[in-house]
Amino acid sequence: MNIAIGTGRAYVYAFVDTKIHRVGVRLTISEPDRLAYFHLLEDQKETIEQEIGSELVWDELPDKKTSYICLYKLKSNPKQKNNWPEQQKFLLEALEAFHKAFATRVKNLDAGDYQQSNGK
Repeated sequence: MNIAIGTGRAYVYAFVDTKIHRVGVRLTISEPDRLAYFHLLEDQKETIEQEIGSELVWDELPDKKTSYICLYKLKSNPKQKNNWPEQQKFLLEALEAFHKAFATRVKNLDAGDYQQSNGK
């Protein structure tokens, strides 16, 4: 499920993966300046992770069309109904945290800031 955060630069994505037994939330960045945006956010990694309350997975993926910042709940089988309340709670809290941490930040990103700081 894609969830808008008020800008076309990125969106939050909630997912359930029944093959590897995990649920998660990720920020997907797919603009032409995505690498600059990714690195500008990564410069704030410590603060963002403190706000979200968890360590995140930062996947730049320079050879792909998108970059991701992810939070996973591992070892939680989405096929087992008894896990659903815990998974839904996790997804709700993670989605709210991602929106709070990223919506304004992503809107205010300027790829020129990254290029200037890297001598480009």
